[in-house]
Amino acid sequence: MKNNYFSSIIFGVLIVSSLWAGTEGTIRGAVRNVEGEPLMGAQVYIQELGIGAVADIDGNYILINVPVGSYDVRATMLSYGTQVVLVDVIMDATQWLNFALDVE
Repeated sequence: MKNNYFSSIIFGVLIVSSLWAGTEGTIRGAVRNVEGEPLMGAQVYIQELGIGAVADIDGNYILINVPVGSYDVRATMLSYGTQVVLVDVIMDATQWLNFALDVE
């Protein structure tokens, strides 16, 4: 009897956790120039989704709640070139993507 009760609880927890499983992923990384210095204020965005972020003082950025799929992620900054990278977003996973922008 006790074993059936324990099995029922485990089964219930597994079902509830699968209902709350995410359908989105995260992209994060850093934007630097070709010398490796952080580019504070660089813009990283996915144009087709209309989501983006701005790099912090250390050049780090994070894009959260990105739907699963393949997207062109762009990094731009004034006086620097634009870099575009194709990224596959996986459910409940973080994709690391670093950019190195050259002066234009």
